[in-house]
Amino acid sequence: MNLLIILYNKTAHSDYKHSKSRFIEMFGDLKLNSLNWNETTLKDSCTFYSGTGFPTKYQGKTDLKYPLYKVGDISRNYQNGYKYLHLCENTIDDFICKNIKGQIIPPNTVVFAKIGEALKLNRRAITIKESLVDNNAMGIYPNPNILSIEYFYQFMCDIDMQEYSSSTTVPSVKKSVLEEIRIPIAPIELQNEFSSFVEQIDKLKFVCHSKYFL
Repeated sequence: MNLLIILYNKTAHSDYKHSKSRFIEMFGDLKLNSLNWNETTLKDSCTFYSGTGFPTKYQGKTDLKYPLYKVGDISRNYQNGYKYLHLCENTIDDFICKNIKGQIIPPNTVVFAKIGEALKLNRRAITIKESLVDNNAMGIYPNPNILSIEYFYQFMCDIDMQEYSSSTTVPSVKKSVLEEIRIPIAPIELQNEFSSFVEQIDKLKFVCHSKYFL
């Protein structure tokens, strides 16, 4: 089984490289905006979601309404080849959410670590349902009228959070800093074409996963 996991993770990494190559072919280098797309800021094109403090007394429940992802969950999904979040060790219900003043994140939000050593790893994941993240993480939801989730995910994967982190002993990024990042806006039709390409790759990966792990 360990060998299968290694092979599956190598396939996932290869799929990402394939998607990345296609992305550059279609949109150029977005960091340089080499194809001169119109630009806007993340503040004007996205909604930011803060993490929530998660007291120990509420942790460990796995069968409630909302997944609550810790940074470790994001890393675990990443290490298992999951771009979309599937693995989670904690869930909460509406009662707990109200008590901890949780901020519910919608599906198709890109989440990531915002503090500490995990920030340096630059691991990203996408929510698949309403959920929350703990206060060591952050989520950014792209406006679907101008940004497809696959396009935005690729853009976020190219962001090195260390470049935007505070120069303290424990690195961290602030919402106000990330909001000013500029993002090129390619035509949504072209973004959707890229999304269809990625969807086909993801379907093949799902077949592979189902064959060997389910």
